[in-house]
Amino acid sequence: MIKIARSWPVGSPLASNTVPGMRSALDTPQGAAELAESLLSQLGNRWLHTQAVAARAQEAAAAVPQADRDLLVAAAWLHDIGYAPEVRDTGFHPLDGARHLERLGAPARLVRLVAHHSGAAYDAEQRGLSAEPAVHEREDSPVLDALIFADMTTGPAGQSFDFGVRIDEFLVRCEPGSEAHTAISKARPYLGAAVDRTQRRIAAVTSLPPSQRAVIDGSGWWPPTLFAVEHQDAELLARLLDAGADPDEGNGAPPPDARAGHGR
Repeated sequence: MIKIARSWPVGSPLASNTVPGMRSALDTPQGAAELAESLLSQLGNRWLHTQAVAARAQEAAAAVPQADRDLLVAAAWLHDIGYAPEVRDTGFHPLDGARHLERLGAPARLVRLVAHHSGAAYDAEQRGLSAEPAVHEREDSPVLDALIFADMTTGPAGQSFDFGVRIDEFLVRCEPGSEAHTAISKARPYLGAAVDRTQRRIAAVTSLPPSQRAVIDGSGWWPPTLFAVEHQDAELLARLLDAGADPDEGNGAPPPDARAGHGR
C-alpha cells in the first residue's frame, strides 16, 4: 500500500487550484493522492487498484517529458474518482470524475486525461454518451499513453498484469454482448497500441545511463531521439533506436524555448 505523506513546510505557498481543506494542487501527486484517498479509501478493491495504478504511473514516468511526470501520476491517482458515491452522477465514471474535477477548478489537461482515460470514448459510444467526453478534447500524447499503460497493466485489486491478461480478465467479468464487453473489445487495438508505445519509450530511455538521461531531461528536448538528432549524436540515436524508440516520434516538434511557458 502506498503511504501518502502529510507534512508541509509552515507557511508554504499553495497553488491556485487547491481544494479547500487540502494542501496541494490537484495536478501534483500529493494533492491528487489526498483527493483520491478522501473519495475512494472506503471502496475496497477500487482503492487498491487506484494506489497500484499510481505506483505504476510513477514507474512509467520515464516515458513522458520531465515537465509532465507529476501530471501523469496525478491523473493516475484521480482516474477512477468517478466511482465515488458522492461524485457519481451519470454512472459513467470517466465523465463523472472529469466533471467533479472541473467543479474543483482542476487544470484542463488533468480533466481531459481523466475524461479520456483507457479508451473512455469506446465505452461512451456504447452508452449513447459519445457527445459528453467529446466536450473535453482528447490529447493523443505520451502522457495519455502512459496513463493507459498504468491502468491496463493493473488488475482490479492492484495486481500487476500483462496487457493481454488484464483485458482477458476484464472480458471474463463482463457478460458477452454487454456494453462493457463490446466497448473493451473494440478498444483493445487502441489500448494495446498505447501500451506498446509506452513500453518502447520506457525501454529507450532506461537504456541510457542516468547521467545522460539527466542531461536530456534538463535540455527540454523530447523525445530523446529528437535530442539526439538536434545534437547530431549518432551514437545516442542508434542506441535509442536499438532499444525500441520510434524514429518518427517528435519530428516537427518545436524547440524547447518555443514550448516554454505553455500551460498544463
